[in-house]
Amino acid sequence: MDFGKLSDRIRRRMAAARVPNLALAVVRDGEAVFSEGYGVTSVEDERPITPETLFRIGSTTKPMVGVCVMRLVERGLLELDTPVKRYVPWLKLSDHGAANQITLRMLLSHTTGLPTEFRAVGPHNPAALEASLREELPHYKIFTPPGLLWSYSNPGIRLAAHIAERAYGKLFPEMLREVIFDPLEMNWSTCDPLEAMMHPLALPHCIVKSDQANKGTLQVEERFANNAARLPAGGVISNVLEVARFAQMLLGRGSWNGRTILRPQSVDELCRPQVRKYTPENDFYGLTTESAKRIGPGWIGHNGYSPPYRSRFIVNIEHGAAVSILFSDGEDFSIQGRALEKHIGRRLVPVEREDAANTKESGKESFDWSQFAGRFVGRDGTAAFIELSGDGAALRYDGDDYSLQVVGDDIFLCTEIGGRKRQILGLPPIAGHLGRYITINSSPFRQQGYFEEKWQSLVARVEQFQARFKS
Repeated sequence: MDFGKLSDRIRRRMAAARVPNLALAVVRDGEAVFSEGYGVTSVEDERPITPETLFRIGSTTKPMVGVCVMRLVERGLLELDTPVKRYVPWLKLSDHGAANQITLRMLLSHTTGLPTEFRAVGPHNPAALEASLREELPHYKIFTPPGLLWSYSNPGIRLAAHIAERAYGKLFPEMLREVIFDPLEMNWSTCDPLEAMMHPLALPHCIVKSDQANKGTLQVEERFANNAARLPAGGVISNVLEVARFAQMLLGRGSWNGRTILRPQSVDELCRPQVRKYTPENDFYGLTTESAKRIGPGWIGHNGYSPPYRSRFIVNIEHGAAVSILFSDGEDFSIQGRALEKHIGRRLVPVEREDAANTKESGKESFDWSQFAGRFVGRDGTAAFIELSGDGAALRYDGDDYSLQVVGDDIFLCTEIGGRKRQILGLPPIAGHLGRYITINSSPFRQQGYFEEKWQSLVARVEQFQARFKS
């Protein structure tokens, strides 16, 4: 790989998207072979970014939570498939049955049905994690039955981290330092913004939109987000060299520089498929890791977004390769960051030429759409309709109409009619729930009226019982 040409490409694309800063580290054959910084820490003082410069890594924090949990599983202090009420007897959820079903495996694989929810600003005391969970969890709606579908949940990861800190005997930031940061010599990595500010730190920036005189220019944001109650969901601050070291530990199947963090079987469990995400590449989510099959076979990782910071993090254990990219998101550089990650990954581990997708217009002759016809609602209230027609089906989503093309047995590419938008529709073949759920871009949608019908059926049976009792 020509890293000089790669750097030129990065600088051009950063300038076009007005990205103030970016850092990159590349691991090949288990060794860090390239690292570089681009841009400045602040447009106000223009100190150059280096590989040591700190960024918030967002949800790339989550695999670190997974490592901590698996370390405690190895020690016999936690079990993945035991209901978590064993560890937090105070747990109360809006669905009382779910509180007795949810396990650590479900929390780490985002299959609890809990919401996404994240708040960037909040209390600064690390003990706020437990207090916030006790206060907030009873009010969250369980959107899908536990264990049924992938449904990204920050509260779920926070609960897993709290269970881990209880078992470990120290608060989350201390546990993270002792289990991961110190053994991997991630000396500048921290959850505390005040500690981070003692080192070179990429400051958050935004593009001015309201001030006509300065509209379109970059400026430093005046506030650095901090919420100790949400640290496990995305609060780690690190640099590409130290994130690459975490990657090297995964590539070493739990070991780095002669030090064992996890057993190989635990790393395998973190990376093993747990639940489908219903993508054209048939991606999966593991235990705080997710596949990146669009890059090629064997790639897993976890991206992060804590506005305006973004992280791209992938590893390929079989080939000893990894990529860490940290940057501030200028004028929507997220797509460019995704493309850069793919560009590097495919040069580290070349893939065979891809054939064009074997798509075809959907029709009733090849799929029984009657089970999925109707109105569906997403977690945020967005409506979707699957409508039958004489020769197949169509999707109406968020006010737009889409034609459907088959890209898998239960996955469809949706193309906006008369437009350029695209969505991915998944039809989960779940026993006992067929037709009750769909996914759009991996997010679950529930058929409207399903739970209302179940409730009405229950009420009717209660009324029948009461009538018999009175007679």
